[in-house]
Amino acid sequence: MKHLSFLLFLLFHCIGYGQCLDDRHNTSLEASWISCEFSASPNPIRGDAHWIAYDLGEVKKLTESRIWNINNPSALEDGVRQLAIDYSVDGINWEVWGIWDVPMAEGSGFYTGIEGPDLEGLEARHILLTVLNNHGGNCSGFGEIRFGVEKSSSTSDAIAHNSRLSASPNPAFEMTLLRWTSDLAGEANLRFIDMEGRIITQDRVQLTGGEQELQYNLDQIETSGQYIIKLSTGKKEWTTELSIIKSK
Repeated sequence: MKHLSFLLFLLFHCIGYGQCLDDRHNTSLEASWISCEFSASPNPIRGDAHWIAYDLGEVKKLTESRIWNINNPSALEDGVRQLAIDYSVDGINWEVWGIWDVPMAEGSGFYTGIEGPDLEGLEARHILLTVLNNHGGNCSGFGEIRFGVEKSSSTSDAIAHNSRLSASPNPAFEMTLLRWTSDLAGEANLRFIDMEGRIITQDRVQLTGGEQELQYNLDQIETSGQYIIKLSTGKKEWTTELSIIKSK
């Protein structure tokens, strides 16, 4: 199912982060992870795919990242083009973070990868990386990915903050009423994400603390289907799912 090696470096501290970005990848294929066969993903919405999962051992706060694509000149087309990132506290219930575009590597010894997403303190124990498509090759993979991590406050706190968002009615047609409970005040990012990890809508909302509700118009969503709703401050996140039915 999987072969060759996968390197996931967890950066607890990196003095002078810019210095880390000078890491160059050689062109050896042995330093890459490659999958040539689909297998069932631990996140059911991904189905059968090219994927790899990593267990951090405990809940961590994830920060900056950097990605190196496959750098072997004969296998550049096998490199990932779109990488889906999912995360979980318990390894069973998965949340979709989103999709990151990764350009083809250079095939040279001077290749230093690209800056990856900043997860801004997102709390998770399990990271799932799925190759949605590549640069035209028969197999799929990447060379390396590094996430910065910090100690999380507690596992129970992370779980609690992922369980306080609801949407009704469900299924919804023209609008939905979102309800959540927050101990935070300030701006938050509200996203509707389809089951392939694509962000369909994105808005800013104001958190006031305590119980709160928002009537959300679904005009921006054109296609019927199942959607993940994520309300995030960068450090805390609430999620739920909503089935949307659009009239033809």
